[in-house]
Amino acid sequence: MKLRSIAMFVAGAAVATASFAVQPQNGFWAIDGELTGQPGRGFQIDVQGETLVFSFYGYRSDGSATFYLSSGAYNVAEGKYTGQLYEYKDGTPLGQTFRNGTESGNPGGFSLSFINSNKGYMTLPGESQRAISRFTFSDPSSKFNGKQWDGNIYGRGAFYSDATTFDFALSNGNLTLTQDSFFSGKCLYTGVYVVKGDEIESNGRYRCSDFSEGSYVAEHLKINADSTYTGVFRNTPADAKSAYTMFHTAR
Repeated sequence: MKLRSIAMFVAGAAVATASFAVQPQNGFWAIDGELTGQPGRGFQIDVQGETLVFSFYGYRSDGSATFYLSSGAYNVAEGKYTGQLYEYKDGTPLGQTFRNGTESGNPGGFSLSFINSNKGYMTLPGESQRAISRFTFSDPSSKFNGKQWDGNIYGRGAFYSDATTFDFALSNGNLTLTQDSFFSGKCLYTGVYVVKGDEIESNGRYRCSDFSEGSYVAEHLKINADSTYTGVFRNTPADAKSAYTMFHTAR
């Protein structure tokens, strides 16, 4: 096993910094109570830096389709956005010459608040607060199952990195991770997992070759566009020692 470069440490530090903020996943979202498998309402969220862009597709009272847009400052620390919705008309029809659209209405203000990167709440004009979730249409677990990565574990609050091999097995909602570290030895994690958009969350038990064991909660397990693996594990030892957080980064 080879130690990763300092660039990988910087990547791990970036994961650590991001974990303190509430950053919703960019992409399609849905209102939890309206997921029936039939046509309905939905929306897209895109956050870049501290700017959020929101596009909502829905219907007027006469049944005709429409869309609304909103953009503005996103409070990253609190995971909140408040803005106005705007409707547009007279844009370019399919197959015709380009023309600019014009604003045609403002149904009012709305708000978003996020619990984590995949879940939150939305209040639309004239409606009560509703739970929302990142819409899942592709199971990312296949990207993990039977795969191995060489990388590092970084500890929060301590300047250290441990060269590690990560071996995953995912099947029928169950997760197994064999973690073989350069310094600290081998640990086996077994638990259940759920898909959260393009990420996975898991919880269960762990046991290591140094006889340490306890429970864990894993968040933001993700295979990125460049095929690298990143994730966050929060371990609670069975011997009542303080819980600790580890950041995974590997390729």
